[in-house]
Amino acid sequence: MKHQPHCLLCFLDDDFQADLRLAAQNLSPRHERALEVYALRFEATLDKLESVSKCPIHQLKDASDKDNEHFTWWIDEVLKAVRSSHYQQVFAEMRKAYIASITGRFGESFSVVEKLMLDLGIDQPRSDRLDKVLYFRGRKGRFGREDLYHIPFTKRHCISNQRYSVTGQPLLYLGLSILDVAFELGADPQAIDDYSFNTYFLKDANAVRVLDLGNSLFQILRNNVVGLAREGMDLKGMATKGTVDPPGAKNDVDAFIRFTIAATCSFRRRSVTTLDAFAPEYVLPQTLAHWARQAKFDGILYTSTRVDTRKWRVQKGLKLNRYLENIAFFTDYDPSSDADHDLKLLQQFEISPPIQISDIKNVADEVMDAHRIEVAKDGKSNSLTHIGQRAGYDLDAAFGDLVHVDEYGNETPYAETKPGRLQRYLQFLFLMSRLVEY
Repeated sequence: MKHQPHCLLCFLDDDFQADLRLAAQNLSPRHERALEVYALRFEATLDKLESVSKCPIHQLKDASDKDNEHFTWWIDEVLKAVRSSHYQQVFAEMRKAYIASITGRFGESFSVVEKLMLDLGIDQPRSDRLDKVLYFRGRKGRFGREDLYHIPFTKRHCISNQRYSVTGQPLLYLGLSILDVAFELGADPQAIDDYSFNTYFLKDANAVRVLDLGNSLFQILRNNVVGLAREGMDLKGMATKGTVDPPGAKNDVDAFIRFTIAATCSFRRRSVTTLDAFAPEYVLPQTLAHWARQAKFDGILYTSTRVDTRKWRVQKGLKLNRYLENIAFFTDYDPSSDADHDLKLLQQFEISPPIQISDIKNVADEVMDAHRIEVAKDGKSNSLTHIGQRAGYDLDAAFGDLVHVDEYGNETPYAETKPGRLQRYLQFLFLMSRLVEY
């Protein structure tokens, strides 16, 4: 391990958890043993965490004593709550499901996961993070819009074994950043000149139910709570008066449980060669995806394991992880239809024509701002307008502190890199489509 976490925020960090899983994998070639070691180290580390007031990384060094007191109280109360949660049950049952699957007891494996999810109430929630975002998709080569749909049903033989889908089962994989999509395609994000990318915009997010396996608790604590504390908000008073849910409430515990479930599904593939036909690391996520489909979820939101966060990282400010996230939407196949794609799914999106790096035109910040204002003030203001406005601000807000670090330690802002420039231009085209629509 490169470092030991000091507080709950350190512990929830995606990079730390990835290192913890890798260390467990390195101890044994058998995945069931890696799961066991990871669970033991997860629990041992969680038990040793200190108060955030003692953390050299996450304590509010430049805040007043009162703000620090409120912030510390909040984070430490959440720590108490998650320590007493049922996270050990998640590790035990998911490992049991894995062993059942690799020993050929597939029905039992599914039943174990199903019972666990129902016991924990995971079948109830839906993600509220789908609204006001653009999704991205890409493919190597110069292609048209239909070429960036999901893989056709008639080409099932081209579908390889993926984390949340088995061989032959097409899913619509979308990323929340061009950077993420490039890594998922196995491309160098700084060498994507011959790749085509486009945007997917969900017309009605409220009509879609997605299982959120992203790191939402870290986002809530690291961004929302830190922000409120720095603004001098009376966090204790707000919780006492019922203005907000108190720290460690059901929402926090549920988010931690989902975080633990996601952790068992996020082991990186140990090795990938042309001879590899089976991935032990994909057994649990595929079983979970099978359950999610049966539970009437439309897809799964999860954190990528492929993005190189050593070279692409958030340097300061709010540590948003949107650039690491993916959504896998399930497709439905109708044997009586001649359609090559799940048209019902695709019709839920506005899908833009694909573009390449060579198609980008320079757009001054002043022009972008002018379009934002036009969209925002239009009298037909509705969810499309708000999403268009948000799309125009994404590089400043969600990606403002994201940088690329080269081998010499030089930092380049994301907006100046190839994926960042492409993303900004696609967002500009989305804004333009809103204005044309009006």
